[in-house]
Amino acid sequence: MMKESVALAMLALAAAAPIPAQQPSIPAGDPHKGRRDFQENGCYACHGTVGHGGGWQGPKLAPDPLPYEAFLAQLREPARAMPAYSREVLSDADAKDIYAYLRSIPRGKAAAQIGILNR
Repeated sequence: MMKESVALAMLALAAAAPIPAQQPSIPAGDPHKGRRDFQENGCYACHGTVGHGGGWQGPKLAPDPLPYEAFLAQLREPARAMPAYSREVLSDADAKDIYAYLRSIPRGKAAAQIGILNR
């Protein structure tokens, strides 16, 4: 009886424990090459030179880009007016490099950290 109680208590604890979230896989890529590819393939024309997007342009891509799988899906079969980038136009390796570039773009400073804005 005691063993059953202990076993049930342990089972209840295990069931109540949070399940760790799976981290999406982030592909390795070369951010320096990705920056060059971002420019050479015209991404900057709609998304800005550092992926900031906005206004009539394409959406913001950086910092904190979409998960890679969503990024690649949008690249291959865009939801809106963006041209599709097939594997013949932009290889998977090039897409990984561009994604690495977008991930490397740092978040801008908060307004409180910009001296001229605090005068």
